[in-house]
Amino acid sequence: MCCLKFLCLATCTFIVSACSQQPDVETVANDWVLTNGKIYTVNPDQSWAEAVVIRDGKFFYVGDNEGAQAFVSAGVETTDLNNRMLIPGLVDAHTHPGQIDLIQFDASFDATNRDAFILELEAYAATNPGDDWLRGCCWPVISFVDGDLGPDRMELDRIFPDRPVWINSNAGHSFWLNSLALQALGLNEDSRDPRFPIAMYKRDATGRLTGWVKEGAGWQLMDDVFEVDRERHENSMRAMLQTLSEHGVTTVYDAGNKDFSDLVYSFLSKLDQAGELPVRYEGTYRISTPDRVSLGIAEMRRFREFYGGERLKFSAIKLFMDGVHENRSGAMLEAYADNPDHVSDTTLTLDQMVDFLLLLHEERLDLHVHVIGDLATKVVLDALELAQENVGENFYPRVSVAHLQNVDPGDWPRFAELGVTANFTAWWLGADQPDPVAAGLGPEMANDTYRARAIFDAGGNVSFSSDDWT
Repeated sequence: MCCLKFLCLATCTFIVSACSQQPDVETVANDWVLTNGKIYTVNPDQSWAEAVVIRDGKFFYVGDNEGAQAFVSAGVETTDLNNRMLIPGLVDAHTHPGQIDLIQFDASFDATNRDAFILELEAYAATNPGDDWLRGCCWPVISFVDGDLGPDRMELDRIFPDRPVWINSNAGHSFWLNSLALQALGLNEDSRDPRFPIAMYKRDATGRLTGWVKEGAGWQLMDDVFEVDRERHENSMRAMLQTLSEHGVTTVYDAGNKDFSDLVYSFLSKLDQAGELPVRYEGTYRISTPDRVSLGIAEMRRFREFYGGERLKFSAIKLFMDGVHENRSGAMLEAYADNPDHVSDTTLTLDQMVDFLLLLHEERLDLHVHVIGDLATKVVLDALELAQENVGENFYPRVSVAHLQNVDPGDWPRFAELGVTANFTAWWLGADQPDPVAAGLGPEMANDTYRARAIFDAGGNVSFSSDDWT
């Protein structure tokens, strides 16, 4: 919850900054007057207040108790805060509410090292025979990934020779498939990688598919593999959104639901139409491969038409500009420490990114970008600078960049210069111990991550979010 609170402090200033002057007093029956509080306004020119008046869901007056009394009349709701604290609603600007209970596994494996994990798989196979899909979670990346080497389907084939098997990694960005799973999904040595070396089907030196599938290459297959228990998923979503509302969260940005968007947004639309959606909900379409850029624009139009409502909106599209360090797909300026021959890349080239931003300008859409490596950040900032120069001061898209595990120091001041919001998912820092990316980055780079303060001190707008669904 602390992450959400600091996000609020970074993003809610505009809500109250225009209300610091007392307006002409005209009472309205549906006004809500709150007095005798310690009210944090997020306005640097008026950080604290005693009272507020809320009209039509917005702060109408912010000031002292005496000024608020002018709004009190018959029919006006009043609340004595009795010296309690009040803050504006919390905004989670990168989260995944739609994914709660969305991917439901047949089996969970808890081992944290390779040998123990294989023993768990063998024990499961011995007591659970069958020929249907086995969808499991989760293999530990720290024990399977070494440079550009990862898990191999031959090991799964030995344990599960008669059924297709799909196992997620514990980082959520890699998948381990056996031969029958690859066959069922129509994948073979001739299959084209959606975006090498990020969204890809890993091959060995001979070109043989190893069964290690990365990033969007796997996400685009999940709706063919996983069967969703809709009742369970919808009940979990409803309960989770209500919990967020009860804890002060008023707005969320949904950073994507793999390829289950229609399932998620059709349910949210029903809640919205029934007046039962307890938060403002910004939906999106997420792009993880270059071929989905034009599709993403079309889908955002469709989502607005079919699902948009009073609280469910579609304003910002999501782009994966690279992968993650755990599977060595984060786009870095330098090669990975554990494999000097392996350098990742960005999902879109600089020219493609400029064209995409200009298309978003025409469509009047904002952009939220996943970046992990310093190269991915630099390409986004370079492209934005070129697009802004092309259009001029009326450039439309507001751009936020999420995660920012590594940022080149020369790019710290560019966030302020280009008006880019730096969105950090702070719980990532130290979430996994031992650190699964330390071997890939090397000790120096691994200890120089998530430099939120550096961007803030350089004048950038810094926000924090949960990147979770609980």
